Amino acid sequence: MPNSGKLGIPENKVNHSFIIQGEIKVGYSPTVFSTIVGSCIAVCVWDKRLKLGGICHFYLPNAPADDISSHYGNVAIVKMLRIMKQKGTKRSDLEAKILGGGHVIESDQTSFAGGDIGQQNIAIAMSILKQYGVRILAKEVGGTHGRNIRFETESGKVLFKEVTKNKLENRKIKVLILDQSKSSKNLIKCAVENNPRFQLIGKPKHPAEAVTLIKRDRPSVVIVDVENGKRQKTDFLRGYLSKVKIPTVIVSTADNKNLLETLDCDSFHYFQVNPFMDMSSLADMLRESLLVATNTYRNHAYNRNLQDPILTKGFGARELENTIIAIGASTGGTVAIRTVLSKLPNKFPPIVIALHIPGGFSKDFAVSLDSLFPFRVCEASGGEIIEPNTVYLAPGGRHLRLVDSPAKKIYTKVTDDPPVNGFRPSVDYLFESLTKIKNKKIIAVILTGMGEDGASGALKLRNMDYHTIGQNESTCVVYGMPKEARERGGITEELPLDKITGAMLKAI
Repeated sequence: MPNSGKLGIPENKVNHSFIIQGEIKVGYSPTVFSTIVGSCIAVCVWDKRLKLGGICHFYLPNAPADDISSHYGNVAIVKMLRIMKQKGTKRSDLEAKILGGGHVIESDQTSFAGGDIGQQNIAIAMSILKQYGVRILAKEVGGTHGRNIRFETESGKVLFKEVTKNKLENRKIKVLILDQSKSSKNLIKCAVENNPRFQLIGKPKHPAEAVTLIKRDRPSVVIVDVENGKRQKTDFLRGYLSKVKIPTVIVSTADNKNLLETLDCDSFHYFQVNPFMDMSSLADMLRESLLVATNTYRNHAYNRNLQDPILTKGFGARELENTIIAIGASTGGTVAIRTVLSKLPNKFPPIVIALHIPGGFSKDFAVSLDSLFPFRVCEASGGEIIEPNTVYLAPGGRHLRLVDSPAKKIYTKVTDDPPVNGFRPSVDYLFESLTKIKNKKIIAVILTGMGEDGASGALKLRNMDYHTIGQNESTCVVYGMPKEARERGGITEELPLDKITGAMLKAI
């Protein structure tokens, strides 16, 4: 799993929990949920006030009248919301993110009445959440890939990594099956032996025989049917297979999902056979589990954060190059800046920051931010051409300004000019330099801080029809700088801290 130290919680105190198909889990921070979906859906619901998260993973949309299984979306989501309500959540505090519904298996479009099962799963998730008044903050759905998901209840972040269909299709999947039971024999035959994408390399009866075949033929994935000889196979899973870390799908017709928790190995996946489903649909789901398992374990890094759609909006090269975002902050600013940056998408315009911070501390702060995010964060040294997808922090004890050049490039300039408003670096000093930049869109942000630094510059920028944003009183450590800017008329909109990144990007 990725390093959970980013949550600000020691790794040994984080509660990791893997979610399988047909399962619902609800937990408080510092729980971290993870799961893997293809045409299935994972619905992640978070209560910021309680730092409580709920997740369900379903693979069919609507349950028959006689089935209350959580394998169905219209059952699983309702159950999850009821559990969260019992723990004190209010609907107005909840936000949901939906992931999955990909077209991973060719027969997905025809294996379920009504067409593409992934699209039906997406539709039922949106319908139930809307019916219960839960705000859908973001979606990462559809497409032709699976998704490896991590849901952090401390922050509400949902991180994911795509598993592309091309990766799934462009190579033969070598499968080893350990001692299939009578109840699963036909299913495994339908899913694997009758499909040209898979190459069956052996069906050993005993773990010792399986070890020989694994060493000789190096399978892509192992199927372990735990119906027969469960204790012996559990020892084999916990011992040899957990050490060699071959992707393994554990198949059972009974409810043995707690077995996965006790094994504590992220190369293991669980597939419970639902007796209510027809053989063709079950085979599709098992094939999907095998395909996703063989691709997700190769790289377990989660490289994208699922956010509000405005935060993942694509920007063209011209928008990125013709926009500058400037941020000023003081008391409480380190946390506020980290929060704003944490919500940025992969591509954004250059960002310059003036933070009231002593000399000697700014470089360490920039380095710590740079280690947290996939984009570059640096202490400005002066003379750099500012570039998209980069954040420039004013050095502690020195001023930062931007300078236009005849070549239409914008440079940083670091100076030892006298303090402005008693501060060096100064927010007004930075903002004042922006008023002299031509042919660029400027977006200015004033975060938490004591005093009035930035208020004069914000007013000048707003009078030039540039967009200015202030942090609201309830989320500020000290509501001084944003308040002064607002009272002078220098703020276009005032927002809670967690809404500021979205507003910045919307203004581009």
